[in-house]
Amino acid sequence: MKRNRTATLYLRRLARWAQAGAMSLLSVAAMSATSEIVITSPVEGAIVVAAKSITITVTISSGDYPYGMAIIGQGPLGTTDLQPVSGSTLKFSLTIPKNTPPGSYAVTAVALSSAKALVSSVPVNVIVERADSPTVLSVYPPALYLDAVGSALPLTVMGTFADGVTTEVTMSTRLTATSENTNVATIQNGTVTATGAGQTSIEIRYGSLTVQLPITVPNKSGR
Repeated sequence: MKRNRTATLYLRRLARWAQAGAMSLLSVAAMSATSEIVITSPVEGAIVVAAKSITITVTISSGDYPYGMAIIGQGPLGTTDLQPVSGSTLKFSLTIPKNTPPGSYAVTAVALSSAKALVSSVPVNVIVERADSPTVLSVYPPALYLDAVGSALPLTVMGTFADGVTTEVTMSTRLTATSENTNVATIQNGTVTATGAGQTSIEIRYGSLTVQLPITVPNKSGR
């Protein structure tokens, strides 16, 4: 009984680390991904909605996991309760917190084997989006000065929603960002890179909302 309780507490501690945003710690720790534990639903890249619950299905082809199994979600996604392993299929319910910033998050099934080895499934990445669209869109910084060709700076795009919540939407799949002149600057994955001297702007769009970000890259020969 004491050994079962110790193993259970260990899994719960890992869950707390993940909830605190320490998924990088889990990925480099002694956890060993195994093909015996597979998340079959949701699929990689599935879109899930904030404030809703998702069902996570895990298939177990072999192995003995007497201490139970849980789902660890990256960052704000949190964790599920430990569930006894019986049969070849387990279903977990994970509620996506309402104010989770849109973007990609990993979910992983974790368990302790009978030998007390920490094992996991291969993580599956889900895309969190809000059900509604923002009423106000803002970008920070409001203008960019890139001091040389090749220099790059990240942007942060914030959305304010009808319920009064303001959250980062930089990594939302519903957000688009387009450079008016790619010979001066380009944007990819929220980062603006200078490609040539001059001035341009980046148009950032979320639904019907747009915001313009002025970009300046100086001509080095003029210094």
